[in-house]
Amino acid sequence: MKRFPPILWLVCLVCIACSDSDEQPVEQPVRDTIFLFTSTSGVGDNGYNDMILNATSAFAYGHDLDLYIILSATVGEAELQYKLMAELLDAEATGRMLILLASSEYAAIASTLPQPGEGCSVLLLESDGQQVPEWMATAKLNRYGASYLTGAMVSDQSAELIMAMPGEPLTEEAATGFEAGFAAHADGKRVTRHYLSEGYQGFNMQVAARKLTSSIMKSYQTEEIPYCTFYPLAGGSNLGVYNAFTDYFHVQQAIGMDIDCNDQNDYIPFSVVLHMDNLVQHCLELWYDKERELPLRSSYGLDSEFVEITFSQSWDP
Repeated sequence: MKRFPPILWLVCLVCIACSDSDEQPVEQPVRDTIFLFTSTSGVGDNGYNDMILNATSAFAYGHDLDLYIILSATVGEAELQYKLMAELLDAEATGRMLILLASSEYAAIASTLPQPGEGCSVLLLESDGQQVPEWMATAKLNRYGASYLTGAMVSDQSAELIMAMPGEPLTEEAATGFEAGFAAHADGKRVTRHYLSEGYQGFNMQVAARKLTSSIMKSYQTEEIPYCTFYPLAGGSNLGVYNAFTDYFHVQQAIGMDIDCNDQNDYIPFSVVLHMDNLVQHCLELWYDKERELPLRSSYGLDSEFVEITFSQSWDP
């Protein structure tokens, strides 16, 4: 008997299954969706990048939403991915959607991004809304007030600011606040800025941050007062600043930034904590609730529940 190749049997079975005209296609339920564009520095920084991811994932899971995470190596790559995705979304019927741009660096391309179709909102985090299209919502944590208070509290000795890059709006705001608070109370002490990079890669350079911090610590050995305060404004690179304290112990203190760092080492008296996870959850709740509306421009500082200063109970000045 002639035997047919197995592939022909597979084709026949598919044809038979498709020929049953009595079966109706199963209609899939329409689901709401979140598209999360992470910072180009990625996740795993043990800082607010991770807070954003964790808060978004928890919200999507708790509300049975679809979640797509877009990891881009550069802002240009994210721009291309956004535009391609916007075209696909316009051509396909879906539920309500939110595009979450989770970094201030995306403000540079905001004016080039097309407005998505009806039912899709866009939220840019960590932007004050300047040079951003009117249709795009923004939300940020204000760092000036907490940084001003920090500068005032540590003005009894010189300070060193370890910053990711020059010109980044959020770190510039924090540095300016720190310097203003410091200058209002310091007596002959100085504040010096140090930059890890010229670009956003400075937010993910722990090794360079540790080397720079150690070098500054070493230079203080020849100072009349061999103490200073480090205020790190470098995102994921901040951990390198804290790790440098294992190299030199004579430098008195560093300030925790972004998260509660009071357990990192014995030389952190307090931390400026940015509850980015709570802010993201707050914004997602506003977007998801059909009876409320996500505000186009919002900013939260020390007078909110999203920014606070926490003190270490184990620190001994």
